[in-house]
Amino acid sequence: MNKRKTFTSLALAAIMAATMSTTAFAAETAPVINDTKDFSNVGEPTYNYEGDYIIQSYDLTDEEIKLGQDLQELHTHPTKARHFSLTPHSHSIKNVKTGTFRKYSWNPTTVWTRNSKYPKSTDWPTVSWATSKSKSVSKSVSTSVGVTDSVVSSSLGTSYTKSHTISTSTTRTFKVPYKKDGRVKVTYSRPYKTFTCVTTYVLSGPPLSKWQETGKGSALGKPTNIVCDLETRSY
Repeated sequence: MNKRKTFTSLALAAIMAATMSTTAFAAETAPVINDTKDFSNVGEPTYNYEGDYIIQSYDLTDEEIKLGQDLQELHTHPTKARHFSLTPHSHSIKNVKTGTFRKYSWNPTTVWTRNSKYPKSTDWPTVSWATSKSKSVSKSVSTSVGVTDSVVSSSLGTSYTKSHTISTSTTRTFKVPYKKDGRVKVTYSRPYKTFTCVTTYVLSGPPLSKWQETGKGSALGKPTNIVCDLETRSY
């Protein structure tokens, strides 16, 4: 009985030692990648126009393109800045689905302008969205199992991983009706996508061992459908 226990213990120890040796060998051959850099406000500025509305974003840099590609190949992360693993692995996303656009609003000036004195429309006070006022729209990316924004950029593009700025190329002015408070209101939408985050681990053999870890992911895209209008309320 003791011999059997001893043999079993030795066998388990041998398996563990072989696994550790295989992991160490594979880890030595896989490059170490630092994926801690935030590229959301990095790159050449790009501009999209919806009439007189301007949506400014950033283009992909060569560094981010390479990082996104490298993260989809076998690599390791020896520190726990974002994702720690000495086992060689790669990251990707799959099952990308388009959801309902998310709607948002913004007031270039939060202060209400009251018209309590001027019944004639020619005398009504005005409120404006000036060209100097802009709205910063931060990136909104949610990932899991070690997948980072650079991997998402490789599949969905920068519309979903960069920050954006909304502005107007011409001042927009509205009159506040009599017995109303008024201010400018800007509405816009952002496309929404969901996806599955995948991290694939690989141990060299023999035999070759491979397994996957999956989790949820989502991202909001570049603002669109921009509308500027007068918002009023009674007092």
